[in-house]
Amino acid sequence: MQSDKLTASEIADGQINSAKIVNGTIVNADINASAAIATSKIAGLATSATTDTTNASNISSGTLNTARLPTTITHASQVTIQSTGSGNDVKLDAADFIILEAGEEEDGGILFRGNSGVDSYRFSKSGQHTIEGFLSFESLSADRTFTFPDTAGTLALTSDIPTNTNQLTNGAGFLTSVGTSNISDNSVTLAKLEDLDNGRIIARVSSGFGSPQAATASQIRSILNVEDGATADQSASEILTLLKTVDGSGSGLDADTIDGIGSGSFLRSDANDTATGILTLTSSSQYPLNINGSNNGKINLQGSSQPYINFREGTTDKAYIQWHSSGYLIC
Repeated sequence: MQSDKLTASEIADGQINSAKIVNGTIVNADINASAAIATSKIAGLATSATTDTTNASNISSGTLNTARLPTTITHASQVTIQSTGSGNDVKLDAADFIILEAGEEEDGGILFRGNSGVDSYRFSKSGQHTIEGFLSFESLSADRTFTFPDTAGTLALTSDIPTNTNQLTNGAGFLTSVGTSNISDNSVTLAKLEDLDNGRIIARVSSGFGSPQAATASQIRSILNVEDGATADQSASEILTLLKTVDGSGSGLDADTIDGIGSGSFLRSDANDTATGILTLTSSSQYPLNINGSNNGKINLQGSSQPYINFREGTTDKAYIQWHSSGYLIC
């Protein structure tokens, strides 16, 4: 019985076209590794591409299907995404958040830098791409830190920011109002105070409560209640000299002690007084004790029943006159 199938030896070379081959019949294992298949015969490769399809230069321009992209792209060296040419932007578009994270393996930060043009960064609200907010910086000579309120705080700009100097200051560059709560303790230097004339002291001269004033020397003396030219550096000798110029009757000087002895220890010459000690008069005058008065009574002996007067020659008692309690004198 004759077979209806042709063997390979019965088919002449070059006689079978692709239409005679059932789709899916030839698989990768049926193709010899040494087969020289032209890249132009492989769909999806550029004509100039090589068979090294892992090389990015072998991929023609266009959009890669997201299924061909990995979820996470990791590269061990610096990665740069760059769009060159005027008007060409790099766009990151997400349905939710765009998260920029730095510092995976070391302390890091997110830097926004402009290569040229103004030092500003633009922000716009969704749907308002033609209306933008600008964050601008002056040219900085060193690193600067911008600190916002605490972690629970909110920094909100709810009104237009003034662009006119007169809106922020009094027109001359000075703030129109600063509260004490806006100034830290020990922050205002003397150089920041209002200028003073020479020889002035800050004080309150006017009556009542009010602002400090630049007081003159005369006004300060009035506050301190001292006279012009008064000093506080006199020596004891200088003070004594000054006292001597006003010492005397009517001077008003009142000493509590004289040479350390209280005034109560001295006999008065102009008033009745009593001495508790022995009173001795030493004088070469003929009459050391002179009692001058129109009253006949001159000396009064009292305190005992038989008082007497003693007469002494040198240190030796010689005579006496004594009153006896019986009513007569004894000599």
